[in-house]
Amino acid sequence: MPPRFTYRHDGNLMCAFNLHLDGSWAQGSPEGDPEVVAAVRERLTAAGLPDDDLDRRTVHRACLEVVQRHFGLTLPRERILEDTLPTLLLTAP
Repeated sequence: MPPRFTYRHDGNLMCAFNLHLDGSWAQGSPEGDPEVVAAVRERLTAAGLPDDDLDRRTVHRACLEVVQRHFGLTLPRERILEDTLPTLLLTAP
């Protein structure tokens, strides 16, 4: 299974896709709230994605950069490049 990104807000799916941007596992293209998906797709396109000529690791890293910029996240660079990222679930109290 490829790495995935999923963002839910108030129980609603806002954006989800696999970070290889391929059809190897559901959601090879962003799905969810039309406005959020359109903005994420625009950023992915600006980053030159999807690009079938790129290897999966390169696409994965580029997707993480797009997610980081769009959602204002700070991701640990060393762990992105060399390790496995932890899973994080944020819920409202």
